[in-house]
Amino acid sequence: MLLLHPENGIYSSIKHPQFNFQEGERIDFFCPICLQNLDAAIDENLVQVIMIDEQRNEHEIYFSRIAGEQRNYQLSDEGITKTGEYSHRYTHYEMSDEFIQHLNN
Repeated sequence: MLLLHPENGIYSSIKHPQFNFQEGERIDFFCPICLQNLDAAIDENLVQVIMIDEQRNEHEIYFSRIAGEQRNYQLSDEGITKTGEYSHRYTHYEMSDEFIQHLNN
């Protein structure tokens, strides 16, 4: 199990000591409760989760599944927030049509 920090842009985590991975390794993520795969349909190197904030607003959170690649995107009614050293890697040229549609809504 890997526990990620709940605040967007903070990349600390807690993991079991026997769970090891190398910088640049692609990690598969699953829900620990229902075991559903958390792959983002919009890109094979992103993971998607839904976050509900204190005001019960829903946010789509996308983050990199590549170990050490700090990039994540928060999509909500207010727009998109991107954080992380590598968040610039997604230009409109590299993004899927579905992700561009999210950005333009």
